[in-house]
Amino acid sequence: MVAVALLVAMMGIALIVDRLWLATAQWELTAVAEAAALAAGRELTSDARLLGPSSAPTLIEHAKQAAAEIAAQNLVAGQPALLDAAAGDVRFVKSEPSKVPGQTAEWVETERDPTEVLIHAQRTRFRGNPVALFMRQLTRQPFGDVVATVSVRMNNHVVAIRPFDDVPAPLLPLAIWKDDPAKKRKDTWQAAIEDNGGKDEFGYDDTRHLVTSGSDGIPELTLTTAKQNGPVSEANVQLLDLGTDLDPALVEQQILLGLTHAQLEKRNGELRIAGGETIPSIPQVQSRERTALDEHLGAQRIALLYTQSTPVGKNGYQQTECVEFVAIRILAVNDQPDGRCQIIVQPTVMTTRMAVAENTSADHRDGNQYLFRLELTH
Repeated sequence: MVAVALLVAMMGIALIVDRLWLATAQWELTAVAEAAALAAGRELTSDARLLGPSSAPTLIEHAKQAAAEIAAQNLVAGQPALLDAAAGDVRFVKSEPSKVPGQTAEWVETERDPTEVLIHAQRTRFRGNPVALFMRQLTRQPFGDVVATVSVRMNNHVVAIRPFDDVPAPLLPLAIWKDDPAKKRKDTWQAAIEDNGGKDEFGYDDTRHLVTSGSDGIPELTLTTAKQNGPVSEANVQLLDLGTDLDPALVEQQILLGLTHAQLEKRNGELRIAGGETIPSIPQVQSRERTALDEHLGAQRIALLYTQSTPVGKNGYQQTECVEFVAIRILAVNDQPDGRCQIIVQPTVMTTRMAVAENTSADHRDGNQYLFRLELTH
């Protein structure tokens, strides 16, 4: 009786140990799938998107490679995780209007401008890589199967930026003139960037993290401030008051460190511009603010676009109508002999968890082409 009881107890312990081992493997595989999905999503939201439809195959291939590489760097039950894109472990889908009555949308698998990446990670007997169990002699179960399916959605319907309580948002207090209604000025975001009318004299080496000279296929825009006490119409950029009262010392810190939650206390902790937001501004930058901007050469930062700027009071203060977020990379900061400052920027594509995005089925082509939020689902 004692021997039988010990055998039963040992089998119970064996089952518990194996179940815990499988549960741990499942957790590890899920973490691998999440990391792979985020890696693929980041590749799909890279600057290559700005090079046009011809870059789509390259983006897809880089996303597959990134998912496989990040998976191989992690262990599941003591063995490297493997993803086989050719076998369907990495898939790309987008939402399209459904042909089924009563169903608004359906997911369609595509490698042309997808909006979501699906990762199907497996350690199964079918794949020939199951999880080996410890108590196979007692349980007669030598292997166990674990599967994890994770997706990441690239949501670009961004309506606000919300810094974390203890982490600033990577946002510069700069607003760029979006478009000239008279279509005479060429130094606007629309003319230089959207219409591809800007120069292309700089690039960025992502490996060395350096601004380089020479064309990279992405147009540039030169932002020019107004002269002190000069006409505001000269400027195509505004320095925004985002909780700093435009104090040069505070603006300098905001440029260097980012936009904090405390600075948006009067705005409920977030900068929301859906439908337009009027923000106080000035069309000049001081020397310490200019030096702070110089510290961000090559870095990705969020900025805003404005449609109009109206003078209020004295000292050149403006009320600027901001309408959209964009992501920029500062390539050069130059002082002019007449006291103005020129900031050469180019668009970039970036992701941030501080982006607040609408949960909508609207086409991503109607969303923000420069700013994305990666959203994980299981």
